[in-house]
Amino acid sequence: DSGHVSMLLISAAIFIFSSLFFSSRAGHLRHFILGLILGSVAYTKLQAVPIALVIAAMQIAVTLAPKDGLTLKRKITRLCFFAGGGILPSAILVLYLFFNRAFEAFWQEYVIYNSIYAAGGVHRITLDWWVKAIRFIRLIFDFLENSFFFIALFSSSLLGFVLLAWRSHITAPRKYLIIFSLLLVASAVYAAAKPNNFFAYYTTIVFVPAVFLSGVFAGSALDILESRHPPGMPRMRNSLLAVF
Repeated sequence: DSGHVSMLLISAAIFIFSSLFFSSRAGHLRHFILGLILGSVAYTKLQAVPIALVIAAMQIAVTLAPKDGLTLKRKITRLCFFAGGGILPSAILVLYLFFNRAFEAFWQEYVIYNSIYAAGGVHRITLDWWVKAIRFIRLIFDFLENSFFFIALFSSSLLGFVLLAWRSHITAPRKYLIIFSLLLVASAVYAAAKPNNFFAYYTTIVFVPAVFLSGVFAGSALDILESRHPPGMPRMRNSLLAVF
């Protein structure tokens, strides 16, 4: 299924984004590769584009954020490499379609058809978002393996959230990472629910963002526990890791 390819690209993009997020010394090549991966997502599955857009927006924000030792010129250079990587897949595709006189067929069969399909699904129906939410939750629990997966992720995220609330001091980078992970999951749920189809394999598009969200909560909570050394810290740490 093309959803697996798009999730492979999203996984790689999240990995590279995370490395860039925690390091201000990353070279231009890594920014170019991230752009290249995100620019390729649309040609594996259009449904995954909202997730790619969230990652791209966060990467631009991270690049432009104040950092020690980074001049405005260097930030712009990084953005140019990032944008160049994002544009390259489309540029190659357009050249291929142009020389093979297949642009109109691509536009009609891939872009237009998928846009109409996303708007109303197989049955060309429109549903309220609260109906979509209920159907999507039911879809998660239709299959046993899916329900175990999402229950475990929800439990570890909830436990991490409780620990973060208990120890309220969170560094600014961790706050941004939590916001990013929440936006990532929201975009994935939107992408899965928008077409009104509710096929079981649509939950695949939520797997990777959900794991990242759970990992961010767990990692943030562990950082706080490690720095504060509260009573029973090893037991809480082991419990959090076991649930995750």
